[in-house]
Amino acid sequence: MEKQLKRTIVSHTRQKTLPGGEKSWTIATFVLRLYKIMRNPAVRLLIVAVSCFAGSLGLSAQTSGNDPLEISAAHDFGTIRHGRPVHYTFTLINRGTDSLRIEQVSASCGCTTPEWSKDPVPPRGTGAIKVGYNAAAEGIFEKTVTIVYNQGKSKTIVIKGQVGKPMSSAPVNSSVQLLKQTN
Repeated sequence: MEKQLKRTIVSHTRQKTLPGGEKSWTIATFVLRLYKIMRNPAVRLLIVAVSCFAGSLGLSAQTSGNDPLEISAAHDFGTIRHGRPVHYTFTLINRGTDSLRIEQVSASCGCTTPEWSKDPVPPRGTGAIKVGYNAAAEGIFEKTVTIVYNQGKSKTIVIKGQVGKPMSSAPVNSSVQLLKQTN
C-alpha cells in the first residue's frame, strides 16, 4: 500500500520553477513528506503524549466546573435617565450538595449598592442579590460586584449601561423666546 500511495503522490507531484530559480512543490509532496515523518515511532509517541496531555487539560477544566454558585454574569440596563436610580435582581442557584453561604457582596464603587440575604441557600435552592445603580453621572458605565461565598470562593458579576443627558426641570417656553426677539 505504501508503494502505491507513493506512486500516486509522485504522479501528482509537479515541481515548478519560480522566478529567481527557487523550486516550489505541490501539496502532494508535502503529504508524502508528512507520511514519511509519521512512520517514525518516536514521532507517533510524541503525538500520543501531546494528545493525552491536551485531553487531561480539558478534563481538569471540566472537573473544576463543580462550582455550586450559578448566577448570570452580567446585566445591561441599556439607556437610563440621569438621576433615576435603577435596580436589578440577580437570581442565584445553589447547584451543590451542601448549603451555600454568601459571606460578602461588594461593589467596585459607591454608586453601586448590593443587597443580599444572610440566610444560607439550601442545595438546589435559589437566592437573590439585588444590585442598584444611582445614575448620577452621565455616560457609559460598567461596574463589577464581587460575591464571596463558602469560605473564600468568589465570583464577579457586572452591571452596565448608559446614563442619558440630564433633562431640564421645565420645558422650553417658545413664547418667551418670541417675546425676547420682538423687544
